[in-house]
Amino acid sequence: MKLYALKNKIAIIAFIFIMLCSTCIVPIHADPENSQDVTEMGNKNMGDSSSENSGQGQQHGNQGEDNQQSDTGHGNQNTQQDDNNQNNEQNNIDNGEQNEGEEQQNNEQNQHQHQYRKGDEDGDDVDDQKEQYQKRHMTVEHGKNQTKIRSEWMHNNSHDIFDIDITTENGLNVSFNYGPQNEQSNSHSNFTFNILFTGIIEYDDVNENGRYDEADTILSSYNLKNAMFSDLNYSTITSSDGELITRIQTATTDSLFTVILYISGNYSQLQNQTISPSEMKMDFIITNYSYLENTSSISLETELRTIHTIEIESETFDEKQGFGKQEHEINISSANVNGFFSWLETALVDGQEAKINVTVLSSIEQTITEEEKQISKTSTIYFCYPHGENIVHDPKIGVVSLSFGTYASATVQELISSNNIFVFIGICFLASVLFIGSVFIRKRL
Repeated sequence: MKLYALKNKIAIIAFIFIMLCSTCIVPIHADPENSQDVTEMGNKNMGDSSSENSGQGQQHGNQGEDNQQSDTGHGNQNTQQDDNNQNNEQNNIDNGEQNEGEEQQNNEQNQHQHQYRKGDEDGDDVDDQKEQYQKRHMTVEHGKNQTKIRSEWMHNNSHDIFDIDITTENGLNVSFNYGPQNEQSNSHSNFTFNILFTGIIEYDDVNENGRYDEADTILSSYNLKNAMFSDLNYSTITSSDGELITRIQTATTDSLFTVILYISGNYSQLQNQTISPSEMKMDFIITNYSYLENTSSISLETELRTIHTIEIESETFDEKQGFGKQEHEINISSANVNGFFSWLETALVDGQEAKINVTVLSSIEQTITEEEKQISKTSTIYFCYPHGENIVHDPKIGVVSLSFGTYASATVQELISSNNIFVFIGICFLASVLFIGSVFIRKRL
């Protein structure tokens, strides 16, 4: 009887152990094919006019590529004529050096490709399955003085939208709206903030702290709120990892201040940075400012307006995700949504990388109506740069999309992929056979 009871316990323990092992191998990644199908269903519901506008943007990009190829062809013809006039021996030497350079470049590219980690075939430091899960459908409405960008993400019952409105009629204004879509009113303005470009100031850093503050003396200024801006220019470019990026550019009519905006529906590599589909990259360019003194500094003045909580963070959301570095941000938060206005800690000043400082001055305004009391917060942000003729800086604005949280906390049913379900079923079947077999052998004994 003791031997019989021992065999019975061993059989039960073996069965439990095998079932636990089979459960542990359930994959923990989202199904990219399912996510893509749901996204495409959402794409069909978008307006036809927006799709046509997006196609126009791609057409502008293709025309730019054709012009570039044409220019390259003319350059090759001129180079060939010049080479025919050179000594043959010198040509052989040049060709040999060129071949060695091309071979070295190819070797470096091959080595870089081998460094791509598994699951990151395009080499953008983002897992490919995460890219598929968080990929968004984007439409752009073109206009001379106004652009409307809509970016939508869907997966099963999860759905979010953000809109970016860009206007240049009364200065340059960027408005950001994010939230779940309301089926009745088609409204999703739960979370909003505005970025306004108000001016450029030349100042004497009296206290020599490397940034503008109230103790410094303003020497000259340029009013961006009353400045005339050129018509918005649209194009489509391809990132180094093969993603399409919408590029929007405008500048003051005297070309002193230029802003270039970049946005894509997927993770993309641009200027050695990883841009997520839930943010928009911006380039600020100040060219040939008329300084009054050679030792002065310059600052770009912007305003951030919102009704939500504002807090300065030394570690940005992108840095926490692993695809940003050396950044600061203003975190904009409501009860359950977070947005951000972030920037690099360095800028290019006359072609050289330079450390920058930022001053943030905040004020609170209260608006009282019969219905509610609304508190509006305005933060004046001074991006402080060293003295220079050509200054380039690249902040970003964005939101912590619902796709980030749902990807990390998806249920087990959503996470089982078609490639591994058969393995799971097979192990469960094997466990059942072993259990039945042990019972049969025990009865025989």
